[in-house]
Amino acid sequence: MEKIKNKIKSSAPAKNSASAFVGNIVNILTKFVLQKVFIDSLGVEYLGLNGVLTNIISALSIVELGISSAIIFNLYEPIKTGKVEVIKSLMKFYRKAYCIIALITAGASVILLPFLHLIVREPVPGVNMYLAFILISASTIASYMMSYRQSILYATEHGYITTNVQTVTNIITALLQAVLLVFVKNYYIYLSISIIMQLLKNFYLYRVAEKRYPILRDRDVKKLDKVIEKDIFKKMRALFIHKVSTFIIFSTDNIIISAFINVATVGLYSNYHMIFSAVETIFMQTIKALTPTVGNMLVDKNVSKNFKTFQKIRHVNFMVVLISSVGIMLLADLFVKLWYGGEYVLSSFTLITLLMVHFQRMMRESYSVFKEAAGIYHEDRFVPVVESLLNIVVSVVLVQLIGLPGVFIGTFVSSLALWFYSYPKFVYTKLFGRTYKQYFGEMLLYCLIYLAVMVLAWLIKGWVGI
Repeated sequence: MEKIKNKIKSSAPAKNSASAFVGNIVNILTKFVLQKVFIDSLGVEYLGLNGVLTNIISALSIVELGISSAIIFNLYEPIKTGKVEVIKSLMKFYRKAYCIIALITAGASVILLPFLHLIVREPVPGVNMYLAFILISASTIASYMMSYRQSILYATEHGYITTNVQTVTNIITALLQAVLLVFVKNYYIYLSISIIMQLLKNFYLYRVAEKRYPILRDRDVKKLDKVIEKDIFKKMRALFIHKVSTFIIFSTDNIIISAFINVATVGLYSNYHMIFSAVETIFMQTIKALTPTVGNMLVDKNVSKNFKTFQKIRHVNFMVVLISSVGIMLLADLFVKLWYGGEYVLSSFTLITLLMVHFQRMMRESYSVFKEAAGIYHEDRFVPVVESLLNIVVSVVLVQLIGLPGVFIGTFVSSLALWFYSYPKFVYTKLFGRTYKQYFGEMLLYCLIYLAVMVLAWLIKGWVGI
């Protein structure tokens, strides 16, 4: 048991962050190229339809209920103390749960099929959106197959293994899709490649985890302790609310745009979304890779050390947001014009609203890492309800009054619930013993610096004439 304990306790936070950073850079570059090939081969209407259908499938993924986060959180303590039997029980529970999740997702997809026309009001000529929806849904279901063993790699701070495999898979998938788009121009084949590659990746990682941790092959597995099971279900219920909220806030933009404007506008927005998503993904996944390290650090309950670590992460967080925002403000329109064409450039007001959301979304990551590592899900479970309702109401009202920018203003306004309640109460004061006054003072300073720099960047942009 001691040998397994030592092996499980191996730490590699630097490798996790480095792999996440490199992997996301590669993934983003392939996405930019692939999207260019996609538009040139199939057109912006196809791109818009693909974005809407993907967002609908993302909504169905809430049936995952956040079980992976709950399982990983409960793995920290037994991994640290070498409780092999508990680890085996958790992994068996995880396997059963993901089989059920895959079945529910498949069933929900079938039920939703007859209602697709209510969301996609302007069908794209030459595309059977129902078949496309089935294929995208199949890709999501494939992501659940044999994937449960990856959780032990994350919990033992060996997530870089999964990241590296994912990076290679993304490159091969993008190359195959690009070649087939150029020579075959078939949307259904393009979607089918994702399904095949997803299954191959999961099977490979399934075997890697088994080889690294032979205990996963044991058939003699005890039933999960009722106390642990109760804690998992408690966190799952809270995580379900959080996941629904996150989807409504960050994944319904395309659906609202399609429903109240048109699917072509979704395609226009997708080009800018890819730019913002590129920066956000690189940073957020790099920071998220530290979650297991933070989780193991919090077990020791050294408040002073924990807060110093948080301050460092938040400062880096802010610097990345500031630099990326200036770069996007100055170069986004130029990039879209040169890469996709002048007809794809959005208004300056729309870009400003997107930058507002970018600042807010990026700055929440340093808080989210500590919140997730500490397993804080149940305590603020009702905040996401308020957040999601605000997002829908404000976005739907404003999109009809001022058009596309109104959708993003709704996203910005709704997220204020986290900044004024969840983060100060459940992270800043609970984990670090700090005061509300200190929290708001520090956040106000960050906001003022950001605003001053962005105003300066906007003036420079006008002066240079970019």
